Amino acid sequence: MKTKRTILLLLSVLTALTVLGQHLTIRSYIEKTSVSLKTGTALVIENDYQWEYGAFYQESSLAQKVFMSPDQISNLPRVYEKNFGGLFFAAPVVQGKSYNVKLNVRAGLGNGEWFIITPSVLANYELFNRINVSAGLGARAFRPTMQAGISMKLHQ
Repeated sequence: MKTKRTILLLLSVLTALTVLGQHLTIRSYIEKTSVSLKTGTALVIENDYQWEYGAFYQESSLAQKVFMSPDQISNLPRVYEKNFGGLFFAAPVVQGKSYNVKLNVRAGLGNGEWFIITPSVLANYELFNRINVSAGLGARAFRPTMQAGISMKLHQ
């Protein structure tokens, strides 16, 4: 029953996006903060003017297992952001045929306790018809962050 409801909900969302002229995209990214690496996923809705909005979730446990040595993990602070999820929007600043630069603002809860707002500037380049790569710089806790990702348009 739950699977049927999920499929019905996804079909409803895709139908609404078609009617409204929106594009559905899924994005996977990695972010380097001053404390640790984090991997994340975002579900993005983009309109014809390249404005984006959606939801995201990121955590540091997978990135730590893959990219950090045991010594680096043991040197992490006792209290740090292990996960971060919430909503975001992005506004285009520069647009070209196969690239764009956007101002991105994410807001949500870190570790389910702290409200966090993270601004960033992301550059996107279209590799193929539905595949984009991105890289950018941002700020978290008044310290710089770097981000790189790949996204795929599910609905165009």
